[in-house]
Amino acid sequence: MEELELINMQLLNLAEEQDSIATEYRRNTNARAALDEHLVQRNRLFKELSETFPQGEMRIVVGEINHETRRYQQQLQDELLESEHQLKREKCTLEARETELYDRRRKAAEETK
Repeated sequence: MEELELINMQLLNLAEEQDSIATEYRRNTNARAALDEHLVQRNRLFKELSETFPQGEMRIVVGEINHETRRYQQQLQDELLESEHQLKREKCTLEARETELYDRRRKAAEETK
């Protein structure tokens, strides 16, 4: 009986971990959506700036800032994508552990009968 209680406690802890990963995944998805919206706004802004300053020193400054913001945005997208892949790996690991625990619980329940 103690083994069943231990397995049930492990399953409860596992469910909490899975919930935590699901929450983090939702945050990641929301951050990616916000970043995509930001990209649209940024592109619109820099288009307007380049039209406002078609030549001269300000055109060069706008181009440099545009380049830097694109680079930074790409870095953020890469980090979010890597985080998403890591969360998916953790989710798969937890699902495998959950299956293992349910199998152990079923076997332990059969042995106690």
